[in-house]
Amino acid sequence: MNEKPLQVLLVEDNAGDARLLREAFRAERAGSFELTHLVRMSEAVVHLAKGGVDIALLDLGLPDAHDLDAVRRAHAVAPDVPLIVLTGLDDEALATQAIKEGSQDYLIKGQIENRALPRALRHAIERQRMQAELIKASEELKKLDEMKSNFISIAAHELRTPMTSIKNAVDVILTKKTGDLTREQEQFLLMAQRNINRLNGLVGDLLNISKIESGKFELLLAKIDLKQLIESALITLRPLAEKKFLPLHLNYSVEVPALRADAGKIEQVLINLINNSIKFTPESGVITVDVHQMENVPDMPDGVLGYVEISVADNGIGIPEEHRQHLFEKFYQVEGSLSQKERGGTGLGLAISKGIIEAHGGKIWFENNEGKGSKFNFTLPIVDVEQDCFTLKNELSKAKLKTLPLSVLILNVSNMESLLKSHNEMGNEQVLNIVKERIVSFGIKATDKIAVSPLTNEIILIVPDTDKLGAQALLKRIFHNVSAQKAALGDCFHSIIASIATYSEDGTSDKELIEFARGEIKKQTNKLSAGQAARDKKRVLIVDDETDILESIKFTLEQEGIECIVALDGEDALAKAKKEMPDLVLLDVMLPKMNGYKVSRLLKFDEAFKQIPIIMLTARAQERDRQVGAESGANEYLTKPFEMAELVALVKKYTDV
Repeated sequence: MNEKPLQVLLVEDNAGDARLLREAFRAERAGSFELTHLVRMSEAVVHLAKGGVDIALLDLGLPDAHDLDAVRRAHAVAPDVPLIVLTGLDDEALATQAIKEGSQDYLIKGQIENRALPRALRHAIERQRMQAELIKASEELKKLDEMKSNFISIAAHELRTPMTSIKNAVDVILTKKTGDLTREQEQFLLMAQRNINRLNGLVGDLLNISKIESGKFELLLAKIDLKQLIESALITLRPLAEKKFLPLHLNYSVEVPALRADAGKIEQVLINLINNSIKFTPESGVITVDVHQMENVPDMPDGVLGYVEISVADNGIGIPEEHRQHLFEKFYQVEGSLSQKERGGTGLGLAISKGIIEAHGGKIWFENNEGKGSKFNFTLPIVDVEQDCFTLKNELSKAKLKTLPLSVLILNVSNMESLLKSHNEMGNEQVLNIVKERIVSFGIKATDKIAVSPLTNEIILIVPDTDKLGAQALLKRIFHNVSAQKAALGDCFHSIIASIATYSEDGTSDKELIEFARGEIKKQTNKLSAGQAARDKKRVLIVDDETDILESIKFTLEQEGIECIVALDGEDALAKAKKEMPDLVLLDVMLPKMNGYKVSRLLKFDEAFKQIPIIMLTARAQERDRQVGAESGANEYLTKPFEMAELVALVKKYTDV
């Protein structure tokens, strides 16, 4: 069977060079190559677009295409056709750039041997084929990985609904509100409760790794006391260590500056590493947590003053060589060193720890001395957590020098905690920056200074040459423009408490002005709290199509003296809300006839229900789900399975029971 000839496109405007290149194919077997010669790139583009070309030879000095323009145009119209660049220049930089632009090879005219050109063409075609296969395989693997992550996320969410029913039922029985328990009954119920909590932890791990892989893993950053955080982790794990007579030591010899991090996530990393050391260290061993500040770190990012290194070391069994490179991979567990029962878990702890530390801008690694123990290390960046983005002192000095007024506006997001629960993929700095961007977008003067303060949940605006009346007018414009764009964060902009301090009537120093403005915010907050407490809210509408969950919530709330109304679908929920006028709505998302988001929107659209708080109860916990919940008017977003005590606390918060 005769092979089809390779279709070669030669784009060369020099007739002499084209003749020499044709000669290079004469020694090849007849019918191996079929050459098409064109002299302009515009002609080549049309020819390539028709298809049928196996490889193209491109001169870099064409009349209508100079340098790498020919490569770019050819690659744009025929990305699957391998390209070889021809040039009279022996330019290594140009050759490298040609390869980056999509060329398979770079040949210099006058240095091409006759047999070398056909061979170069065949190699280029083979490389292109292998690259295409690798890209295809990579895309398929990526698609499979996405499918797996989606499956894990969906499966974890679906597990949460039955887990919630089981957990709520067990918790209610253990409170003995349904009657007394025998010692044996209580023992078995506690066993069930422990395993439900363990299963909940495993589901949480699956969701965490899914968020890390999908790039949806966000941190709630705040100023933390690292020493206090480590001591808390050690206190949590000390009973477990004492069972094996393992002392837990902390070496905190240097005074480490305050860090800005997600305290809960860092504690999660510490507990995972210390817990692993406890598992893998025999009785009477030693586990040490060491903290020190790293010095002379090269190439630090802007804003980073240094790094803190935290290590967790033990003198346990160590980790064999063949396992070390896989330690931070998902679902990986070191075989042979411990029984399955002793190992426990899913093999996700270190993978999640790696994601958490890298999200903070740090690194995590391990040092190993097989037979003598292991040492895991991670770093956290040091930033100046107290540093403002602007200097009020400087602006105040200018105002005093010119005898001009100056005003400070502070906007405080009063319900930050509930907003973060509703948007668990966001940190408070992100929420504040959204508000800040809205303010900047409608226009402030070039001389105005604006910054966010995540530690106090404030946006601070300094307005030079502006008296109290001018500042009040500006604040009115800010509220008008910002509240008109509330969709990004639901009711966030209706939860801003603002105040103004003006030099010199409210203070003559930066400290006095800030204290005055914050004092005014405190007065407003106290006034709002007093008004809220004065209202009597004791009727709760529970909407959930899972009757087991609904009944367990109803029973628990009624034990607290709260009247409960129940609905099993969205339409029934709207009808009962209008008839009963509840003080609070507990609303599932996935409902028959009408989903919870729509129910919430319809309630909030009605002036009679606008002020009734809504707590959404759902197994859906992705960022988009929480954002949709907030946009539909939900005040809180509680993820199943939840602690019944947490739900009761929220209900009491909104009904003032």
